[in-house]
Amino acid sequence: MFIKETNKYYLLEAPMGLAIFNNNRLFSMRKYSSVDNAFKNITGIKNLNFSDEIRLFFVEYKKAVKDYDFLIVNDKDLKEYLEREINIRAEVDISAIKKIKNEFFSVFTPSLSLYNQYVVLLSKKLYSNNELINLSNIYETLDTTINTRCMRIREWYAMHFPELSSFISSNNEFLNFLIKINKIDGGDSLTDNQKINELILNTVGSKEFTNDDINKIVNDAREILSTIEYKSRIKNLLNKKTKEILPNTYDLLEDSNLIIKFLKKTNGSLNELSLMPSSTLQILGAEKSYNKNISNKDNKPPKHGFIYSTSYVQNCNNKGRISRMLANKISICLKIDVSILFDG
Repeated sequence: MFIKETNKYYLLEAPMGLAIFNNNRLFSMRKYSSVDNAFKNITGIKNLNFSDEIRLFFVEYKKAVKDYDFLIVNDKDLKEYLEREINIRAEVDISAIKKIKNEFFSVFTPSLSLYNQYVVLLSKKLYSNNELINLSNIYETLDTTINTRCMRIREWYAMHFPELSSFISSNNEFLNFLIKINKIDGGDSLTDNQKINELILNTVGSKEFTNDDINKIVNDAREILSTIEYKSRIKNLLNKKTKEILPNTYDLLEDSNLIIKFLKKTNGSLNELSLMPSSTLQILGAEKSYNKNISNKDNKPPKHGFIYSTSYVQNCNNKGRISRMLANKISICLKIDVSILFDG
């Protein structure tokens, strides 16, 4: 009985091109012409949306090998796509692909500076959405810092004028009033608010502050107000960047908060987020409730996660239905935005 000898070919995906090896020898290769070309082709392969040159590369491979030969790749989705669309027999073997990665420099022979340039520029293109997460982290840190400092200054000033803190709940207004009613000379002065004037005259505060105490409190209040203004600028920048990267999704939600929450669940991967079904987007953020439902069917499954915070869901009666409709629209917008981002 004649036994066919099966050859295995190994696909190397690199920042500067594609190469196929057989028996540790280069079988075929295709270099990317530029960083933009590399970005287009890398994202195309990742999204299973091959450009003409990449499709031609695999078609030529198909013509050059036997029908029973295997192409070893490192991704299951890519394997299934090659088998379905180009009729290439493929297998997934990540460890084998890792071994041939050492052949990269011998094949593409780039200078180290050119290689680093490709890696850096591609990283900026492929992971620019991490900027949104970093800005969001700065915003959240500032928010926590402001709230903590406001709580401390309220406690501090309450020893002298406790009524002000209970009368004004907004931190911003509280700080502005605190500065307004305290002169640098240390005395309380009347304001244009009659209620606060009455509180000043009839305060039950037991501690008299010195001029130095008042100066420190007022200066601290001004610093906090400056931080609040900076936080506002960060928020505006975050919204602006989000709209640049995901314009349709941002226009739908009119805020970056929900988008950032989604991104953090995918570790900043726009591609992974865009590939999520709308049913997953709908309950993203409600994993605990979902897991409880899986372990015990008596628990009702969640109808919404992060999406509950939007005004669309908040201002309606049938929240489950609206959550589902909104998740569908978000899914469509994400797919359009990511497609434009990767192809453009």
